[in-house]
Amino acid sequence: MTDGHALILFISGMCALLGIGFLIIALFEKTYKKAFFLGWGSGCLAIPMLAALGILIKSERLTVVSLFLPISFILIFTFFYQVYSQKRCILPIQAKCTDFIETNSRGIVSRNPKFTYYYEGREITSTLLFPYKKKVFDKLLTVGKTYTIHIDPKNPTRYVCQKRVSAGACITLITGILLLLFCIFIISTSMDISVG
Repeated sequence: MTDGHALILFISGMCALLGIGFLIIALFEKTYKKAFFLGWGSGCLAIPMLAALGILIKSERLTVVSLFLPISFILIFTFFYQVYSQKRCILPIQAKCTDFIETNSRGIVSRNPKFTYYYEGREITSTLLFPYKKKVFDKLLTVGKTYTIHIDPKNPTRYVCQKRVSAGACITLITGILLLLFCIFIISTSMDISVG
């Protein structure tokens, strides 16, 4: 086994663990986020399966594609999931920003706002799935204030703060498409096309 294969097996193992984690979260998730975690879990589990196939048939190109193709689908899925949420969340409602969940990833601080609101006589508290960078959060939202958010009337725990797709989501889509084109290029250059 080469060092390259060892690295790919390590990355595949980490993706498998991540995929299993996402699927376990999806099992217990009772809100609209279930589909998101299922999509990410399936995508993460596809990476080690395709990598193993590439190693078994001794195709370095397939092994490279196996890493990037599922990632491209995950990124594209994430964009369309956000667009889907935007389309579903049509009912404007007053909600109080009660808290946020803060994460710090290599110095980049993000915040997922938590809103509490009333719909059809029941109190709902829900956390936004897609985070804001700390600067953007501080500019747009203040804990304790009331804002107009848009909820999905069929699934009132799903909401969006703004009725537009974020720039981050567009960057995610562009990255996913570029990775997909890279995979198509790798696959097409590995095919033996004979003319005649």
